[in-house]
Amino acid sequence: MKHYCPNCGKELDTFQFVCPSCFYCQFTDKFEEGATKATTLLSAQQLECNTQWVKYKCGPNGLCGHGYAAEDLNAFHDYISGRDVELTGRDNSLYGADRTVDGVQIQTKYCASSKASIDAGFPNSNSGNYAYWDTETGKPQLLEVPSDQYDKCVALMREKIKEGKVVDANGNKITNPDEATNIIKKGNYTYQQAKNVTKAGNIDSLKFDFETGIITACSAFGISFAINLCMALLSRDKTGLSLEEAIKLSYLEGLKSGTISMSSHIATSQVLKTSAGRYLAAYATKGSKEIVDFVWQTDAGKKLIQKVAANILQKNVNGGAAKQVVVKFLRTNAVAQLAMFVVTSIPDTWDLLRGRISGKQFIKNLVVSGTSLVGATVGGMLASKYGGWAALGGAVVGGGAVGWASKKVADFIHKDDSERMQKIVKAAIVELSNDYLIQTEEEFDFCMKMIKSEGAINPDLFKCMYSAGKTDDGEDDFLRASIAYNSLEYYFGASARNRKTLHLNKNQATIDKYVESLVVDIEEASSQLIENNYTE
Repeated sequence: MKHYCPNCGKELDTFQFVCPSCFYCQFTDKFEEGATKATTLLSAQQLECNTQWVKYKCGPNGLCGHGYAAEDLNAFHDYISGRDVELTGRDNSLYGADRTVDGVQIQTKYCASSKASIDAGFPNSNSGNYAYWDTETGKPQLLEVPSDQYDKCVALMREKIKEGKVVDANGNKITNPDEATNIIKKGNYTYQQAKNVTKAGNIDSLKFDFETGIITACSAFGISFAINLCMALLSRDKTGLSLEEAIKLSYLEGLKSGTISMSSHIATSQVLKTSAGRYLAAYATKGSKEIVDFVWQTDAGKKLIQKVAANILQKNVNGGAAKQVVVKFLRTNAVAQLAMFVVTSIPDTWDLLRGRISGKQFIKNLVVSGTSLVGATVGGMLASKYGGWAALGGAVVGGGAVGWASKKVADFIHKDDSERMQKIVKAAIVELSNDYLIQTEEEFDFCMKMIKSEGAINPDLFKCMYSAGKTDDGEDDFLRASIAYNSLEYYFGASARNRKTLHLNKNQATIDKYVESLVVDIEEASSQLIENNYTE
């Protein structure tokens, strides 16, 4: 029986799951949202931890920002070259190295002229001598300069050595002018390229954002592939999909997620380099601070914030420093989620303009997308206490299932005179769905049936929540949510204990075989498409 692709309208064979024209698959389309949106957390972490974007326009008219951009550019170049890079300069210690590469300390100076770049290594506060020395080896730190200034900088450093200006803290001098080539390091980028990266809308800026976005795009591909393959295998008894078909569909969805992730990363980076983006980030910072301050009020909240901060920086952070880390991350993530929202809304907007969906459906899709974005952030943060991959898993579930779970919760819980308590219970169930990685309708229904059969959600629970939240200072909805969470947690744990275990590694050879076959199929389809277009 013939059928048609719902995306482009091409006629398909009876058992043709993937459209050869647009590569759309209705079966896997519903699984990719969570994985794609979850990687936005990685994008925010990449921007916050591996770049200094907030400093790109820190001086008058943005004149100072290119120095920080140069540090980021060269550090990332070393990173993708397979070298061991430590961003030691983020602590702003006096005369400390900007980064350490394979154990070698490097100081980056990108100024408007060769003389200015060299003079930056000889501050007057250090008696005019070279200021940057390796405290462990006693050797001078490498002075990294713009690639277009290298030759002149070497010549200028030779003159500094002749003048006796290269002196360590113990008074030892470097006297051989030829040592200049061992001190001056040629940067991987020019002065102009560093300036361009601080601005939006130019080739150098877009290229850098593209390169940094590859990391999150690859993560998006892997996460999407794994999720879709697992869901496809679990649903084989209903769909009749073969292992080959499941692998092909998962591979294509992974490519789609990677592309969307790359687009949203570039959009986020470019927006943050504009005045409007910085205003948006400032507004998000204010809101993020209020959230963090609220959570920080309890001991459990403090532990959560510290765990999230440690997960972001990959090291322990305590006290006010942890709060600051989380506030900055939430700020950047808010902008990243907005960019993702815009990117993922483009297809719906196009469909609306083409008359393929109604206005009501368009609004519904936007609401679901927005809910999923929030769920990705919340799910990732709540699961951060269990480590990096748990945080990512929480984000995946939060991004892909929160919108759906919210609708299921709304259908399950009926209105009564305690509407406010009902909303809090809904929020607790969403958090439980995130924490226990509820991914399928069967798992959710299992929880709901148990809760309903035992009458766990009842007027007594509402009365207890309402009473406990009444304090002398006002209303405490956080405590009310905790009561609801603890009352219903047993049922979600019971659902998690009933899950099947999948071992993808056992099928690695088969997966590799079918991926290779898929690549051939894509090439043939592409060739046919090009031939048809040329013929027409």
